[in-house]
Formats: sequence, C-alpha cells, structure tokens
Amino acid sequence: MNKIGAFFKRLKENPGFISVVSSLISILIGVFLGFILLLVLKPESALDGISNMLLTGVSSLEKIGKVFYTAMPIMLTGLSVAFAFKTGLFNIGAAGQYVIGVGAALYLALQFHMPWYICLIAAIVCAAIVGGISGALKAYFNVNEVISCIMLNWIGLYSVNM
Repeated sequence: MNKIGAFFKRLKENPGFISVVSSLISILIGVFLGFILLLVLKPESALDGISNMLLTGVSSLEKIGKVFYTAMPIMLTGLSVAFAFKTGLFNIGAAGQYVIGVGAALYLALQFHMPWYICLIAAIVCAAIVGGISGALKAYFNVNEVISCIMLNWIGLYSVNM
C-alpha cells in the first residue's frame, strides 16, 4: 500500500476527522433543506435568499467583524461547556455564569467607570465563583451539578435583572 493510501486509511479511522466531516455534512444538508424550503415557499426569490443567507456575513470586513463580535460570547460559553465535559462533568450552568460575568462587568463599567480590562477580570472572577459554587456543592455534599447549575442560572438571571 502506498503512503497516500495509508494516510487516507488512518484519516478515516481518526474520530476527530469523522466528527468534523459529519458536522460539515450536517451543515450542507441543513443548507440544502433550507434551499428546498425557500423553493417551496417563494421559488422566484430562493436563489437570492440562499445567497443572502450564506454571503451577507462575509461580504465586507465590517460585517465579518460584526459576526465575530456577536458570536464570540456564544463560542466562549461553548468552550467552557466543552472544558467541563472533558473533565467528566456536565455544565448546564454556562448561561448563568455568562450572565453573572456580564452583569459584574457592566456594573463596574457603568457604576465605577472602570477600564475594560478590569471589567473583564471581574467578569471572569465572578463567573468562576458561580461555577465554583456548583463544583463545591458537588465535591462536598454530592449535589447533582445539573440541578445546582440550573438553580444558579435563575439566581444569576434575577440578580442581574435587579
């Protein structure tokens, strides 16, 4: 067997590669089904609609920046969930931790006119404290982390809303 064939054989057996390919196939199927739905609902505008959906966010540097600006909190929250999942825990409290962090940063920025880097550090510390509460409840009292995270989500939401 030549080197290229061996490379592709190893690639097909790699779980990471399979995961990426299956994600890309899922995205393509979703776009295809969306296009079919556009064709059913309004055939004359289906091509314009699908091209707008796919290309509007990357049509200029300003729009690419806005996409990253809008998506970054979601990506970082997903990263925090993935990190907890790799340790064997299920962090369903990421939304509450995000809200508490944002609330702390906004409070320091608006009330005390702190610079952005102090607000960022405060957001990280406050969100970590909320995550630590669930971790401590699991470690010391064997409380299910899913239940404590869900309850802390609501506590965080209502605290920030106050």
